[in-house]
Amino acid sequence: MTPKERYPNLSALAQGCVSGRISEWPNLQREAEEVLAELAQEQENAEKARQFFRGSLQVAADDVRFQHRKLLAAEDTLAKSTWLEKLAQREVVAIWMIERGFATGHGDTLQDLLGELSWQLEERVAKAAEREKALLETLQGQAALRGQT
Repeated sequence: MTPKERYPNLSALAQGCVSGRISEWPNLQREAEEVLAELAQEQENAEKARQFFRGSLQVAADDVRFQHRKLLAAEDTLAKSTWLEKLAQREVVAIWMIERGFATGHGDTLQDLLGELSWQLEERVAKAAEREKALLETLQGQAALRGQT
């Protein structure tokens, strides 16, 4: 059911079709109260979604930063390892990257893998920030529209 069908009196008022005194339109107040209640519920749901999204982004960003620091610390350890140990550790990092959806590129050396990981982490953090910004703009736009009605 469309808003015009659900709220015919408000639709008529919005189009300037209501004449006379408002008291002659008994359903107008009821419809207005229903619309305001729906808007309040939508605003509450949007706020919950925003808080959940921000929390999820923060957890993901913290995990990415933590894992990145661990990988950079592992680089120092690898510099002291033998060639076979380096190869085994490179494979561990490659598997870790693949399991988390990161591309390994050619990944011939651990340096190559860390280089691939570094720009991908920066890209993911930037995309997450863009999504958060877009969500906040949408929520602010909705709030502005509600303020006009």
